[in-house]
Amino acid sequence: MTVIWKLFVVLCVLSRSVSAFAQASMRDTTIMRDTLVESRYTIEHSPLRAGFEPFGGWAQYPSSGIPEPIAQVGCDRFGSGTGTSYGIRAFAEIPFWGDLSKWKFEPAIVAEFQKSKFDWTLMAQGWDTGTKSLMSISNQREISATVDLVGLESRFEYAVTPALQLYAGPAIGVAITNSYTKTSHLTGATENGGVDATLQSGSLTTKLLYLPSVSLSASYEVPLSKKLRAAPSVEFGYNWLITNGSVLWSGIEARAGVSFLFDMTPRTETVPTFVKQQIPFVIHRELEESNPLTASIQAVAIGQSGEESNVVRMRIEEVRTRNAYPILNYIFFDEGSSTFPSRYLQYSSFDEASRIFRGSDERRGVGLMELYRETLNILGDRLRKHPKARVTLYGSTSGGERVGVVLAHERANRVKDYLVRVWQIDPSKIRLEATLLPERPSPVTTAQGKEENRRVEFRVDDEQVSDPIVVTNIEHLATPDQIRLKPSISRPDILRTHTSIQAGGVEFQSFNGDAKTSTTEKLWAPTEELLSKLSDSLSIEYDVVDSAGHHAHAHAAIPLDIERVSSDRPERVERFSLILFGFDESRLEHRNDREVRSAADMIASIPVQRVLVQGFTDETGEAGHNDRLSQDRATKVSERLKAALREVKSVVPPDIHTEGRGSHDLLYDNRLPEGRFFSRTVNITIERAVK
Repeated sequence: MTVIWKLFVVLCVLSRSVSAFAQASMRDTTIMRDTLVESRYTIEHSPLRAGFEPFGGWAQYPSSGIPEPIAQVGCDRFGSGTGTSYGIRAFAEIPFWGDLSKWKFEPAIVAEFQKSKFDWTLMAQGWDTGTKSLMSISNQREISATVDLVGLESRFEYAVTPALQLYAGPAIGVAITNSYTKTSHLTGATENGGVDATLQSGSLTTKLLYLPSVSLSASYEVPLSKKLRAAPSVEFGYNWLITNGSVLWSGIEARAGVSFLFDMTPRTETVPTFVKQQIPFVIHRELEESNPLTASIQAVAIGQSGEESNVVRMRIEEVRTRNAYPILNYIFFDEGSSTFPSRYLQYSSFDEASRIFRGSDERRGVGLMELYRETLNILGDRLRKHPKARVTLYGSTSGGERVGVVLAHERANRVKDYLVRVWQIDPSKIRLEATLLPERPSPVTTAQGKEENRRVEFRVDDEQVSDPIVVTNIEHLATPDQIRLKPSISRPDILRTHTSIQAGGVEFQSFNGDAKTSTTEKLWAPTEELLSKLSDSLSIEYDVVDSAGHHAHAHAAIPLDIERVSSDRPERVERFSLILFGFDESRLEHRNDREVRSAADMIASIPVQRVLVQGFTDETGEAGHNDRLSQDRATKVSERLKAALREVKSVVPPDIHTEGRGSHDLLYDNRLPEGRFFSRTVNITIERAVK
């Protein structure tokens, strides 16, 4: 009986174990999934290096050709000589043919200081009146010369081993100073044994004195730190000291020195590589069943003060806007050219300009960059309307263009010729000036800065000539004008996400994310181009894929209310675009007060719903810096605008919203210099209150 009972217990335990294993097998599934596995390997580089080398040397000159009057032909027999030298080289070491090449090129600047000596001795006999006998006389003549040179050297290097290097190459030096002293030493001519005398001294030559040479050398590198190396070296060379086509002397020189080399680029680089492998992955079905993958997305509106509210509908209103577009008083030129680029609209005669030009005061349905193409004709038309105005044209270059000021003058004269020939402006009212760089240049170290400096700037003594051009357009106002998308997911094991904003099946904006950014909020502001096309509700689609390949989808819709503009309504928006700032500047100049006062007069004369002051920058520079710069520009204009309102005794609207849009919005195409200048601006937007 006891045995049967024990057997029964064992069977029960086995049954439960099998059942548990079966349930676990049903809950968990192992799949093989393609996974990118990262590995790393090290690449060896032949670095770009720079360094310097102090050196010293000794020379043997087997022959010389010292000219008269230093060596007098027939009297002096100077032949061989010796010399010493010391100096310093500054050089760069550039690898040939990619990484780990054994060949390198080494250009260098050399300063060398040489001292040379040539002598000869004449033996003769003379009568000593004291002893009444013949005596031997020795006349030793010596020339000591000093030559200080600077020059260029180019050597080619071959690495025998990683440490042992061989070099060969030519060099040329030019003397910056040279001098000599010629002395005589008589022995046996007097009772005390000798007489020294200086015969001559001065410069070896007043003509160009140069020293060509060729050399062969070897060095052995010793590491001092991770990037610094020392390389003792020996060098043998042959040089010639030449002036006016003749060789003063030539000879063999031996040098010794120590180079100190600094690695400018890394010697090694660790590079990641990814290999696709199949990795077993366990799917916990029990977890999936208890916590299935779900997703949702919410659209919230951002108010002027930053508060959030759910977006129920978006209202799009067509409004008539009046824009005060500034005149950019620059005409830009291509490098090395004084011909107008093709983007500027030009006429061949006054008759053609009178017939086609659409005016320089008010326009309809035209953009700022289109107006800029007509700058030459706007200037010409306004100078005709204000015949007492005088204009000065300042031509300039990038600073490094050939013929410099001559080219700058040609550019200014090209603008003058067009104004006189096509617009019949009195030449006496146009003055020309030319400089290498503008008075306030853009940075000359960048290609964009050089492009901006190749220009003609015009300055007019009548403010009316430089007044903005008023353009009336049909634009769109969206309420809300900024939307924040707030996604959420049920589980963290997300592989990728995709957010799409669509209308009528057409995608206008999309955002992609991964595990780190799957729940990051996205800020979206519809552009004027998009608002002008919308006729259907906005659809927001949010797709999520987890690490097991499961998919979840969320959808949100924003209905639209579109209101068309009516012909009897006045302009709803007044916008003043002000060219206020130089490159990387936020200083507000007084020359823009006229435009700020115009904005203040407009605010004082109409019912105002809100005033928006927005600062902008070009694309140059780091995003955070541009945010601060654009905010600073907007703040300074806002303060000046409030001061102008108080001057005209107008109520300052409580809702003057100031913001910097530096890294968020780029107003114009920055590939052209005018686009960058127009982007360094502040816009004052005045929205009329609707009764």
